[in-house]
Amino acid sequence: LGRARADGRGAMQPPQPPSPSSLPKPSFPSPSSLPKPSFSSKQLGAKKSGSGASSQALESARAVPWPASLKQAAPASRPSSGRAGASAKPIEQWANGLVGASSQFSNSDNSARQMLGRHNVYPQAGKNTRAWSPVPRPGHSREWVRLLFRQPVWAESMVVYQTFNPGSLVEVRGAPQPVGNSGADSEWVTLWQGERYNTDPHRQPCDALELKLDAGPAAQEGIRVLELCVDTTGWSEEFWSEFDAVKLIGTPSIAHAGDVIQLAARPYVTQQLSETDKTFRERLAYVQKRFGPPPADETEAMRQAALSMAWANFRHLGCRYPAKVEEMAGIKGPVAASGTAVVGEMRVRDAV
Repeated sequence: LGRARADGRGAMQPPQPPSPSSLPKPSFPSPSSLPKPSFSSKQLGAKKSGSGASSQALESARAVPWPASLKQAAPASRPSSGRAGASAKPIEQWANGLVGASSQFSNSDNSARQMLGRHNVYPQAGKNTRAWSPVPRPGHSREWVRLLFRQPVWAESMVVYQTFNPGSLVEVRGAPQPVGNSGADSEWVTLWQGERYNTDPHRQPCDALELKLDAGPAAQEGIRVLELCVDTTGWSEEFWSEFDAVKLIGTPSIAHAGDVIQLAARPYVTQQLSETDKTFRERLAYVQKRFGPPPADETEAMRQAALSMAWANFRHLGCRYPAKVEEMAGIKGPVAASGTAVVGEMRVRDAV
């Protein structure tokens, strides 16, 4: 557009901005022309009562000394039916670890490890080296196997694949984590109990036994370990049972870590920088389950918070403490052998 000539004549001039007087003036409605809001006495009364409720909630929140920079667990309640909310879907898991077994035919053929992973024998029936076959111990009428699963869940059901003389299973227990030698000190809860049914001569040669599980309120942290108890009464070289695999079905407790009980804010129990939301909710649930309602005494509240840290360190890091501390915190496990624990024991003895 109008490129300037070489001699400078005819060059374009920059546009001049318009003067303020030439711009149109905005117009606004006068206050008297605006409609006036009207409220009924009923509406005004509702607004007033709502304001009072908000003030009470604010004062209640201030009553608990929580630092504003730290997170708090939002209260949540588990549905009364025992199932988790619709936002999380049940998952299926196969055992991926062996915690222990009371007996097995050998360390390879018919060993307890044959139960790990998906079923290898089912739907075939008959004795097979790829299934677990317990051996009755003298003086015992029951044998057991303890299996570990990858993720803790609110256990809803399970499927036991029995491939030879099915029907010897009489009890199933669960625990959140394996504790002690072969899981002996775990926090076991009964999930299912039943009667033997392989005394029926018309029984099926093999089956996939589906069991509905009921952990109840005792399973506060979900189920990750299962114990299957087998009745071996009357077993002989001609009659025994074999088990191929176990499938556990339930809603992941990680997605509903606060759904077990109502989680309320507690003095001095605050989320640490190293804690995830899940581990913090677990610790908060532990404090509420073990110690009950928040104490009125400040010293007791600090003691409970300190014991909750000891419990969390033991659970997630394997830390050990003097026996007196572990007893107060409810820590169950083998005898501590770490240097820190030994030094702590010596200090406790010197202080007594």
